[in-house]
Amino acid sequence: EEFLNSLLAQILKAEPFLKLSSGQEAYHYQLFMEKDDGLTLPTVQQLFEQSFLTSDIKLKEVPSCLIIQMPRFGKNYKMYPRILPSQLLDVTDIIENSPRQCTVCGKVAKWECKQCFGECGEGLESIAFCTVCVEKVHCHSRRASHSPKQISVLQDFSIMADHCQPPRLYMELFAVICIETSHYVAFVKCGAGHEAPWCFFDSMADRKGEQNG
Repeated sequence: EEFLNSLLAQILKAEPFLKLSSGQEAYHYQLFMEKDDGLTLPTVQQLFEQSFLTSDIKLKEVPSCLIIQMPRFGKNYKMYPRILPSQLLDVTDIIENSPRQCTVCGKVAKWECKQCFGECGEGLESIAFCTVCVEKVHCHSRRASHSPKQISVLQDFSIMADHCQPPRLYMELFAVICIETSHYVAFVKCGAGHEAPWCFFDSMADRKGEQNG
């Protein structure tokens, strides 16, 4: 974390990649959430969405680069034994003011209900509703205590709303880095598209005759 901040801010003089709805800016995003005992092999997509739901935060725009720190660190603490990387990350529902689909009918969503998470579908996609469906869904006594919040829709898209569905926004995975003390391994994508090859690098590949090599 310190190395990344030093490299990007002091050496490369890069602008922060992430602009958060809280007004803060950052180079990377650390996932925070409660452990979900129902997940035995969570994907990055699932943990990513749970973290943004828990933090009640959004990104102001799709970042040029998204560096995510997983909830898996230290020798004694592992929230999950392993995490499955998502090669395509759907960021549609964590972008502020991004057009979204109603999870019930597919029309443009005007409301968001965080308490409905996982009830009408999976992920953050399940908490977006149009005006008609948000009323229908919350007629049920089990959801009567929910508090949906109105979400804004860009005026340019509102004009076209009846003629096209809101597009999904995806980011492509290009690297995974696993660190243990001073030893790290990296998987890096060499090119664009799903057929691009991956390269594996081990920082201790040149060691011989030591305890594990």
